[in-house]
Amino acid sequence: MTFIYLPVAASFGAFVVYGGIVMPAREIADSVRHRRRQTRPQDAGVVRDGRAVA
Repeated sequence: MTFIYLPVAASFGAFVVYGGIVMPAREIADSVRHRRRQTRPQDAGVVRDGRAVA
């Protein structure tokens, strides 16, 4: 019976960890990245490589 319960318990644990920790952490990271893009000031006279980009 150990050969059945141990893999089932391990896969359930992996499922719980992935669904409860990894996925929410990814969602939070994506949200933070998206918020940074939105709040970044858009300057018309941005200088790139020493040249003004219009």
